[in-house]
Amino acid sequence: MLVAVDDSHASRRVVSFVNAFFAGLDVEVIGICVGAEPAAWIPGGLTAGASFYWPYMGELPVPTSEDRADAIRAAERLVEASGLRDDEVIAELGDPVLQLCNAAVEHTADLIVVGDNHKRGWRRLLEGSVTTDLQHQAPCPVLIVP
Repeated sequence: MLVAVDDSHASRRVVSFVNAFFAGLDVEVIGICVGAEPAAWIPGGLTAGASFYWPYMGELPVPTSEDRADAIRAAERLVEASGLRDDEVIAELGDPVLQLCNAAVEHTADLIVVGDNHKRGWRRLLEGSVTTDLQHQAPCPVLIVP
């Protein structure tokens, strides 16, 4: 079973549910956190980075492999700190739906457990929904914890 973990309230509900519902059962639990790819920070004005690249700023900074390694370690720490009673921890970077589907195939998961952030209206339209996309693309059943 693949359990998606992040830093949201929905994720805390997922961890509580999985720990309680599957306690005592012979189930392999794999905790996974998919973090964002490190992005280049463009120095800008007095208080924040610029929202676009200005060619006169010089070379555009590119995230390094060290930046990626830091992001992966942060994702691993998030799973470990979640309290999930897991057998294995996976940390990936990139598109959450794609990475969850790939991990489910790679680990032959029978179930993916995710939380629902209850996005509605404009927020869902602008940000999209990992849960909804995962329902349509997952290679195995998806359990959504409300």
